[in-house]
Amino acid sequence: MKIDDFIRLEVQHQGFDLDTDEGKLRVEWMQEAWAWAKERPLPITFYDVVELGRRVERDKNSKGVRFYNGAEVQVGGRRCPDAKDTLCLVAFWTAHVAPNSPPLEAYRIFQLIHPFADGNGRVGKILLSWLNGTLDDPEMTPDLFGGGIP
Repeated sequence: MKIDDFIRLEVQHQGFDLDTDEGKLRVEWMQEAWAWAKERPLPITFYDVVELGRRVERDKNSKGVRFYNGAEVQVGGRRCPDAKDTLCLVAFWTAHVAPNSPPLEAYRIFQLIHPFADGNGRVGKILLSWLNGTLDDPEMTPDLFGGGIP
């Protein structure tokens, strides 16, 4: 799939209307984050994850991972870890999960950590393509959490 088509589909899956300024901005931010990731080497670092989050959702993730106390976050009916634990979990993910797990499993675990206030799905898709070595030819993931959205 072409990168721009993939990005537009992912932004649309995340609930943005591509005909609005907000949707167009999210596409632009994800395109820029994708281009940045293509220039980065493996292994993925803690810095890479935080920087992708910041680039994909600049307003809501400007302070990095979800370290503040806020509303309970759920993915696929599963409660995500408390915000106070996300720094350690992202560090563990970059040091142990990403380099030692199949890419789809690393993606699934990243989504369950849900480290950002917003943009976790978009960051996760970039990380999965990076781990798969498919940043030049991304593939949409299967629906791992139900709800019909990959």
